[in-house]
Amino acid sequence: MPQIRQNNVSGGKGNKDMFIERNNKICAAGKPTDQPLENISSPLKWYSLQDEVDALISDAIEPSTLKTKFPPIKEVKKRDMRYASIFSEGSELLNPPVKTKMQTLVEDFKNTTYSSYWKKAVGKISDPVPTLPEGFNIYSTPCGLDKRTHDSAYDIILPKNPIIDKTPKSKSPGYQVNRNYCFFNKNSTFGIKAEGDRTGKFMKCCLTDDRVTLGTALKQTIADIQAKFKNETASKLATSIMPNNNISRVPEGFAFGKIYPPGEQLIECLREPSPELPKIYDVPEEYLDFRTTYGDMVRENQEIDTRNMAGIPSGRYFDKDYPITPEGCCKADRTYLPHESDARTCLLPSILTSLGVSHRDLYARRDRKTIMEVFGRAGYKFDEEKFKTIWEMAEKYHSQKWVCYETFRKCLREYEKNQDSKS
Repeated sequence: MPQIRQNNVSGGKGNKDMFIERNNKICAAGKPTDQPLENISSPLKWYSLQDEVDALISDAIEPSTLKTKFPPIKEVKKRDMRYASIFSEGSELLNPPVKTKMQTLVEDFKNTTYSSYWKKAVGKISDPVPTLPEGFNIYSTPCGLDKRTHDSAYDIILPKNPIIDKTPKSKSPGYQVNRNYCFFNKNSTFGIKAEGDRTGKFMKCCLTDDRVTLGTALKQTIADIQAKFKNETASKLATSIMPNNNISRVPEGFAFGKIYPPGEQLIECLREPSPELPKIYDVPEEYLDFRTTYGDMVRENQEIDTRNMAGIPSGRYFDKDYPITPEGCCKADRTYLPHESDARTCLLPSILTSLGVSHRDLYARRDRKTIMEVFGRAGYKFDEEKFKTIWEMAEKYHSQKWVCYETFRKCLREYEKNQDSKS
């Protein structure tokens, strides 16, 4: 029989194929297990030889000697659904046909075994494992092959008797190697003495050159005549070229060269000061306005507005210019705006609000006949002269002499007030 060779692995398999083993002596931490090639799925898939034989016998198909003739298959014609309207397949699914008593009884018998077995226990979920046979005890019947017991995972990872670390200390990080050398001696010398310099003074002079400390190491030995010529012609750092030392023979502040008189243009420029250029602002001063809505709202000494709230437009489209239709709306949304002007009119609606009359109806342009008829029904009586006077007063409020209900009512009150003061 061929001999099964067991691989020399250690620990679990959670890190399998995740790292490269460069040294065979390096193994995972913990205690080696007894079954290195086993996993959980292998014992669960195992079943005995008797079970294999029973499954083979039960699945065997024995050919029957009797030949039965089956009736021919009838071709079921599909219904024409082109003009089915509501009588389509969807209506059959929503309203299934009523079952007969025999069909109901057979279905109840089929569900009786299932419900009596799986739903008889109180406090347990129904149908925990639907693929198991009827009467199978899931709590006492084991499946698969018994696995050999071994130590717990805690004892494997952290054994009670840890493995002795055989790694030498020299391989540890930060280890200082002691090679048993002698202490350093400053007077010790290496090599042999040279014949030309037995005392070592010449070598010391070569290593410590005084010209480096004095700054004369780059100087070269040249002739006296060449040195004088370079000293007179070549300029040094922060000094001027003076071949004959003329600067010592002239007074202090003397300038060499011929002096030219200044030009007329230079005199004219120095006589008058340069013009002052005005500051150019980004925004003209007449257009600067630092007022804000919040600043106007919180400023002191404001007068309380006690005027009526009629005529304040609705807050639906403050950012749109009427009559532009907002995006996503129709013409009716901009024409039939809500008639509520403020919270007061919402809490205490007037007769106009109940009838659907908005502030736009009160400020729309009207003709003489309509205004006389409306105010006449409200109880006002006008003659031709009185109505003409009020109408002319109302025309002054508009640039094109348009008159609305609100303007006519305002002029009517002014006219009555003037008549009362005269009387």
